[in-house]
Amino acid sequence: MYTLKTITLTLMLIIFSIVGLRAEEISLQDLLNEGKQAYGTADYPTALKKWEQGLNLARQAKHQQAIGVFLGNIGLVYDNLGSYPKALEYFQQALAILKEIGDKRGEGADLSNIGNVHQNLGSYPKALEYYQQALKIKKEIGDKRGEGADLTNIGVVYDNLGTYPIALDYYQKALKIRKEIGDKRGEGADLSNIGVVYDNLGQYQTALESFQESIFILETIGADSLWQAQRGLASTEAKLNQSEPAIQHYEQALDNLEKLRAGITEKEHKLSFMRDKLFVYDALIVLLQSLHPNQPKKGYDRKAIEIFERKQGRVFLE
Repeated sequence: MYTLKTITLTLMLIIFSIVGLRAEEISLQDLLNEGKQAYGTADYPTALKKWEQGLNLARQAKHQQAIGVFLGNIGLVYDNLGSYPKALEYFQQALAILKEIGDKRGEGADLSNIGNVHQNLGSYPKALEYYQQALKIKKEIGDKRGEGADLTNIGVVYDNLGTYPIALDYYQKALKIRKEIGDKRGEGADLSNIGVVYDNLGQYQTALESFQESIFILETIGADSLWQAQRGLASTEAKLNQSEPAIQHYEQALDNLEKLRAGITEKEHKLSFMRDKLFVYDALIVLLQSLHPNQPKKGYDRKAIEIFERKQGRVFLE
């Protein structure tokens, strides 16, 4: 069973003094903000371009904190594109610099991000180690948003390990913090993750309600993780024999996934982005095939072939 991984990542900001700003510092802040805006809309090519420009400028200015920040943010882009070894390389470079200059907030963010990469690679003990280090720093500096994110991340590790009661406990702690600080994106993510746990525990009606609440929030704020909640809801509906809503939500998840993919210009990045998401096509195909024998006149077999061809087109025609 696929475990939904909706992880809130902390973007680090360069904070400059209002008085006496130098020209390169203004440019660095502009590039950081422009990249952050693009990243927030899943426009990863633009985010990468802006942050690479920022990194080059920071290196010219020998601005260590800025170098660390841009390295970390570039790592975020590669992580989202599924280029995990490259992401890890950037995060580790950033961590070394930010640790050296005593930037605790930046250090905590990069520890979390390194944990995310190990999570994506299936190295769960290592991921847990980095998340716990990050969580300790977030608590020390009073970073409630970061604390919520790390609690979620630790929950995802236990979810992947099949330790569902522990995962649920971490998700609920994270959800409480998200609500306290008004983090709607994180709240939607945690509700999706809680839905996955209840689905794994066979409590399908509770899972259904959690996914529906998550979708409402994520749709409202336009989150790029919406496809994950829709996929989770579809999976649960299929188990409750709610076939038509399940098909509808699988198709919505695929539409949103393909919108994200369409915004990526590099073929290599498109492939790496889609690589661990093809299971959504497969899940819908399996559902359609299972419905066909009992309702042969409804065209489920034809629709299954269409989805299969759609999947192949997203991979092999690249």
